[in-house]
Amino acid sequence: MKYVKEPVIDFPSEFEQYTPKSDIQATVQGNDVTGSMTVEYTFVPQSVGDFTIGSDKFVYFNPQAKQYVTLNTPTYPIKVAKGVSAPVTADQKDVENKNSDIRHIYLGDKNPAKEHSMVVLQSWYWFLYLGLLIIAIALIVMNRRNTRLNADITGRKTAKASKVARRRLKAAEGFMKAGDSDKFYEEMLRALWGYLSDKLAMPVSQLSRDNISATLSSKGYSEESAEAIVSVLDDCEMARYTPDSSSRMDSVFERGVNAINQLESNRK
Repeated sequence: MKYVKEPVIDFPSEFEQYTPKSDIQATVQGNDVTGSMTVEYTFVPQSVGDFTIGSDKFVYFNPQAKQYVTLNTPTYPIKVAKGVSAPVTADQKDVENKNSDIRHIYLGDKNPAKEHSMVVLQSWYWFLYLGLLIIAIALIVMNRRNTRLNADITGRKTAKASKVARRRLKAAEGFMKAGDSDKFYEEMLRALWGYLSDKLAMPVSQLSRDNISATLSSKGYSEESAEAIVSVLDDCEMARYTPDSSSRMDSVFERGVNAINQLESNRK
């Protein structure tokens, strides 16, 4: 019973229709289900005259006759007359409120006209177009410039390696003149390891005595240049744990400066 569809009644187009309300009463007795389905249709005529409410078909299968049966709802002729003043009920007031949301068709001037012009013919359109084009070109140029600069970070860092090393060597020279051997050798090692890190584009943590020579050789530096700077590193490491190493500070400093200059000028 609950799955029976509501009949679709053919109302005249002059009638305003509302959602039907269904009331289903079903009783189960054994294997049989009996009951009734009542459908209430609400409509409001919008014009005066004679109308006919059309019928609908209801099709069901008769298991006893083993065939489909078609029932037709009756048609209803209706004559709509002009109403008279009467007290307005709650349902009628609701209908009146719903009927007020659509205004009547305008019956005035039936030949409205309006001039139209294409946007591409307006001057402001082309100014806006050129402005956006200039902004787009500027963004593309800036993006390419930033990409090029970011790609050349390693190259710039390598080029500045000798300047940074010489600045650190100057600090080591100050400790040498002050006779502070511990800080001198510590600053020499910091200058040499930092120089090699920048020059080879490798973090200090990955540098070792063995891969320095191999990496310098792969980048086109001579073996003599690689051995010279590795030898200075060995001497600095040795001097930190050797007593009376202050006498060799002049020699180590000079060899460190020469090793850096040799790497800067001596390439295969």
